[in-house]
Amino acid sequence: MNMPNRKPPLASSALALLSMLMIGGNLAVAQTANPTSKPGNDDERVVLPTFTVDASKDTGYIGSNSLSASRAAINVADMPSSVIVITRQLIDDIGAFDVADTLRFVSGVTDSSMPAQDTLAFKIRGTGATVSTDGFRVSGEGTQDLAEVERVEVLKGPSAILFARGGSAGATVNRITKNPLPVAQGYLKVQTGAFDANRVEFDSTGPVPKTGGKLLYRLVLAAQDDDAYFENVSTKRYVASPSVTYQFNEDTYATLKYNYFWNKQTQYVGVPIDLSDPTELRIEHKLYDIPRERTTSDPNESQFTKRHRLDFRSGTKVNSVLRTSLNAQYMETNYERSSTRPNGTPIVQADGSIPRRWSRNTQHDYRYRLYNDNIMQFNIGPVANTTVFGFDLLQEGPGEDGNADAVTIPPANLYQAPVAVVPTPNPPLTLVPRSEQRSAQVYIMETLKAFQERLILSGGVTRNWVNIDNYTAASGTWSKQKTMADTKQYGVIVRPIPWVSAYYGYNENFDAQFVRLGAVQPDGSVIDAGAAPPRQSVSHEFGVKLTRDDGRLSASVAHFDTDLTNRTRVIVGTPYQELQSGGNYTGWESDIFYRPTDSISLIATYSYTDATDTNGNQIEAVAPRTLSGLVRYDFRKGLLKGLGVSLAANYQSEYVLANGSVNYTVEPRTLVDAGLFYTWKDYKFQLNVNNLTDKKYIAGGFLPQRVYIGTPRNIRCAVTYTW
Repeated sequence: MNMPNRKPPLASSALALLSMLMIGGNLAVAQTANPTSKPGNDDERVVLPTFTVDASKDTGYIGSNSLSASRAAINVADMPSSVIVITRQLIDDIGAFDVADTLRFVSGVTDSSMPAQDTLAFKIRGTGATVSTDGFRVSGEGTQDLAEVERVEVLKGPSAILFARGGSAGATVNRITKNPLPVAQGYLKVQTGAFDANRVEFDSTGPVPKTGGKLLYRLVLAAQDDDAYFENVSTKRYVASPSVTYQFNEDTYATLKYNYFWNKQTQYVGVPIDLSDPTELRIEHKLYDIPRERTTSDPNESQFTKRHRLDFRSGTKVNSVLRTSLNAQYMETNYERSSTRPNGTPIVQADGSIPRRWSRNTQHDYRYRLYNDNIMQFNIGPVANTTVFGFDLLQEGPGEDGNADAVTIPPANLYQAPVAVVPTPNPPLTLVPRSEQRSAQVYIMETLKAFQERLILSGGVTRNWVNIDNYTAASGTWSKQKTMADTKQYGVIVRPIPWVSAYYGYNENFDAQFVRLGAVQPDGSVIDAGAAPPRQSVSHEFGVKLTRDDGRLSASVAHFDTDLTNRTRVIVGTPYQELQSGGNYTGWESDIFYRPTDSISLIATYSYTDATDTNGNQIEAVAPRTLSGLVRYDFRKGLLKGLGVSLAANYQSEYVLANGSVNYTVEPRTLVDAGLFYTWKDYKFQLNVNNLTDKKYIAGGFLPQRVYIGTPRNIRCAVTYTW
């Protein structure tokens, strides 16, 4: 993979022309590949993959198809990579609060996110994941509600074709939103509990009357108003997601989705650790003797997000071998944050006081995306050929930033409940332009199936162009950064028997990052040090998948080896990041989703990850071993008919958190959850107990300023009415 600096031809007309040429070339092949094919001949008809996933084919916790690996709905067994699907039933059954909760039953995940706040502070295969919604990478992806989500797809390892600006070397977590359905149905759900629980959801879908079933609608609403376990931490949230689909005929459709998201939180910022004993390197032994719910958050701190997202999709079956789609997405985000941070050395004074500074920042962000996907499928003799190709255009910006200089405020005290001192209302900020990024991508992937699908060969190439206009607020000047990168991926699958697939996959990836580097000055201040260079990764993976046609088994074992360059790390309390050395990530992982009977559902995962930098040091916040399991039993007969029970556990081994050149260790932890379910007529009653054993543990942190204490036992109760 090379990345020479060339002028990027970003004009959409050029990409569209290239896409048309690709279509034309493939059509010429297709028209001569099977000249005996006749319309209406079922024996000769080729069933084309679609651009949407039919969730009705999911079996309990097992999803058979995925969009995230190839941009088309492909069986996960036909992909030379690890793909895990988190179904809507699993999301509901575990009472997931955020995306991090849904990933507890995916191998190789280290969760170090702030409790009750979806900050995306988790790693998969040793590095941060790319998170998207319907393939759209947007700002503030952490603050996204699950009510509008149909499923969560996790594609392990790098994948170059998914994003115009590139993605993570570890994994892609893609949230697939709900589509309008042709059958009238819906639900109303009310939830309450000890904390992080007070919530209402509404979902209704079906055909619009007097439209002959051609016009479909869906409306998803959600509202949340609750207090967290920690002092002065709360969430208010409102979500509205209407969508419509017009089905022109069986093969042609147009869908328009809108999402409104309003979220205001007081952010849990954790607590400092005791640095008085430099020989003690265990985080749990460096905690102050303070109440578990204590935080240094000011009651007037706030984190506010308001987002509008539009998603238009259209698709048609051109002929018996070609299906095409044209799609557009738009997002506008307003983000405001008022926060306090420690501002002294030592951080905690002898009397427990913590000198603090207050700052405020705001962001206005706009993003636009236009993309085209095409699928061609035809036979050449005994070989079935599938070609997926298209283009992707993305613009991030223009936008605005506003930052207030840090102001010294009265100190907090670890041994006293926080008292509001942050000024309210906040003074206005002067806005300056945000850096802009324009990205473009063309891609093509080929898959060949032979010997009754006992042998599958696949390969693809992608070209990405990125043009970044960087704005430096200190000097009021602009600078340009241009990059072009070619990446490739290929794989082979061998099936000795129909339900066993042995595979090997090779993937390259590049990520433009779109972040600014900072240089720490002798006085502790941080100045702009220019744009971060793109990350590049190369991954090898081989493994075995077991799948059953009846949808009752999906299992995999895989070994991976990934090299990554130009890692970056957030400089705490600043908008900047620091450049780190490269990393190597190797390991084994296994995921088993099994439904032996209609009454029993099982999940078991295991992973071993060795994540080291170029100097051989362990990379922080990566648990070398993770283990999780879930069992659910439903009574189908007798007096207990309608009752279901579940028990789940998640284990993370010891890992390190870095404080400069010193690594502190976080002790292993096992979290146990339980669920109780009862279905009566159109009602479902649900009880979830999280952290059943009330384990006290470290959830993560940024040293030395703060660590996050995990939440204690929590009980949530919900009633759902369905129609």
